[in-house]
Amino acid sequence: VAWKPRKFTAGKGELFAMAAAVMYGIETTNDRVIIQQYDLYPYLALAFWAPAAFTALVYPKAVGGLSHFFQKRVFYRMMILCATYAASAVFFFLALQESRNSSLVAVINIAGVVVTSVLSVVILKERTNIFRKVFGAALAFTGLALLQ
Repeated sequence: VAWKPRKFTAGKGELFAMAAAVMYGIETTNDRVIIQQYDLYPYLALAFWAPAAFTALVYPKAVGGLSHFFQKRVFYRMMILCATYAASAVFFFLALQESRNSSLVAVINIAGVVVTSVLSVVILKERTNIFRKVFGAALAFTGLALLQ
């Protein structure tokens, strides 16, 4: 195995991802505190609608672009996306509510990265570095097994 040292560079997308990761950590901790005290489903409704309303207030031009999503072909895809995203959120919040260890729930939830990597190869035909993706997925699952 030949290792090629490379300089780590982060573009705008990577910086956004790092910021999102920090926000995710804050959000998960905050969610855990809130759903221990309140009913899950009203909280979920608020958690989905409040960011959309806030975005519309801060960036009203975005509301004009919504008409694209109501075209028949796009609308059905969006409904599938919304249903899977909502199911994911319900399962995640139920896990936070039932588990005694929110950090473990968050780590297990990040296993979605493995699923995304596999689906990106299969569905999106993203074949670059396929062996690294497979190795990374296997390593992630090994790490999850060690956490149990």
